[in-house]
Formats: sequence, C-alpha cells, structure tokens
Amino acid sequence: MPILLSITFTSLFFLFFGLFGPNISKRIGVLYGAILYEALSIPFLAVLSQNIPLSIAVLSFWMRGGLMNAATPLISTIQTSLISKERRGTVTSFLNLVDNLSRSFGTLIGGTIIQHMGFRQNFLITALFYVIAVIVFYFMFRKVNIRILKPEIIEESIL
Repeated sequence: MPILLSITFTSLFFLFFGLFGPNISKRIGVLYGAILYEALSIPFLAVLSQNIPLSIAVLSFWMRGGLMNAATPLISTIQTSLISKERRGTVTSFLNLVDNLSRSFGTLIGGTIIQHMGFRQNFLITALFYVIAVIVFYFMFRKVNIRILKPEIIEESIL
C-alpha cells in the first residue's frame, strides 16, 4: 500500500508542475521549459544517491518524478511541431516504441548495477545520463524553440 500511495503522490506532483507548462512555454519557449523541468529534476535524483532520512528521500522521489514527467507534454509539443501531419502517427508510434525499449533495457541494466554495486551508483549514473541528455537535447533542438502564443497552436499539437 505505501508504494501505491507514493506513486499517487508522484502523479500529483506531475499534475502540479504540469499546470505551469503552458505558462512556461509562453515565457521562455517550449524547449527551454522542457530543459528547465528536466534540469531541475537532476538534483533530486542526486539526493537519492545519498544516505539521507527517509522523509527527504521520499520528497526527492516525488519532486524528481513530478518535474521529469512534467517535461513530457512540452517534448511532445516539440515533436509534433517538427513532424508533418501525415507522418505524425507513424513517427509518434516509433518514438513510443523506442522509449519503451530504452526503459526495458534501462531497467535491466539498472537492476544489474544495483545488484552488484548498490543504489548509490545507480542514481549517480542515471543523474550523469540526465545531464548528458539535457545538453544533447538543447543542442539538437535549440533552433526550434517554440513560444506558444496562440491557443490554436496548443490545440493543434494535442490533436
């Protein structure tokens, strides 16, 4: 039961941070909003690698999950703005497949690291990969930073 409650709170944190996504998109653009959310989640991941009280670990887990997941709608907006309407279904399906495959292999690799080295190294390695991913994401998409100024752009990207 405590695990389900923790996952529920992670979803509530995602909802909380996700509500700010459109406002952030208007102010700094979709790309910088996604990068901001992802970058803000990294310190909470690093905190999880430390020997800390359970209450701080749980709060860090919720914050990291909420911030990282709140970047997903912004990243989806970037994806749909770069893909023609005719190819969106195919490309989105392919991206979901790749995402799920990477999670599957990540779970296997993470479990192996935890088994042989413990949790600390797993969290630190993951934090390092997040830092690299944020930097690569910025350099790959910096020329397409979209500022959502009109509601119809949001509606179009959701469809």
